[in-house]
Amino acid sequence: MKQAVELFGTTPDGARVERVTITGGGLVARVLSYGATGQDLRLDGVAHPLVLGAPTLAPYFDEMTYFGALVGRFANRIARGRFALETQAWPDAPNRPGFPSGILRPGEVYHHGVRYIFRKETRRIRHARAA
Repeated sequence: MKQAVELFGTTPDGARVERVTITGGGLVARVLSYGATGQDLRLDGVAHPLVLGAPTLAPYFDEMTYFGALVGRFANRIARGRFALETQAWPDAPNRPGFPSGILRPGEVYHHGVRYIFRKETRRIRHARAA
């Protein structure tokens, strides 16, 4: 397996975005340090790319925001999440004992927020050789 890293562009706030190219077993993967975005994936003998990616960084801040998202094993799962409409509650699969009621009663305040958005962060590349 071969690895190489190169400058791909800069974010609007000036952070460097690098592209890591990993080659091996007839497969070439190119991943951006901006949110671990899969920018390109090629397989020997296949004429077209296997993922939709952009040749420059700019589209990833606009119309291609979610393209190339590398999703881990906890994708689309919110621990003990629920949805309630009127008096009917629909617990999801990880419904565990002790989870607060999914019903919002008069006078109660609903709080929701995202603490960390992985795709918005620029990652530092380690263990790759410069191209």
